[in-house]
Amino acid sequence: MNYEDLKVISYIRNNGRASITDIARDLGLPVIYTLNKIKEYEGGVIKNYTCIVDFSKLGFQVNAEIKLVVKLEDEKKFEKFIGKNQNINSAYSLEKEGEYLIEVLFKKENELNNFMEDLSRKFNLLEYRVHIVKEEIKREALKL
Repeated sequence: MNYEDLKVISYIRNNGRASITDIARDLGLPVIYTLNKIKEYEGGVIKNYTCIVDFSKLGFQVNAEIKLVVKLEDEKKFEKFIGKNQNINSAYSLEKEGEYLIEVLFKKENELNNFMEDLSRKFNLLEYRVHIVKEEIKREALKL
């Protein structure tokens, strides 16, 4: 990946709604080059065009990061649960077998408590730790 590639990707990260013409003009690149590069990145480097949402403005007052470990025999079932659960915003499999980090969003704290009780009933949790997010300081801001 060369310098122009990184410039295009960085521009799109900051303004995913810009037209190809605007991107090319602002970066001083030919339009056809810019178009071809973006098409090349889509489905690979660029996974999706999206927006960053302030969930608190949608009524989600509880944001928590939960690190947990499930028994190995529960992994597949747990991953299915993650895929279906509406309150799980992001989920990551970590380096240890059965270890996960999930970000959950709820409107009220008792919903988080109910979620944790439900997890404990459905899965054999070897350990878990809930971290309530007080304030988001930085998100999706890596400069290329």
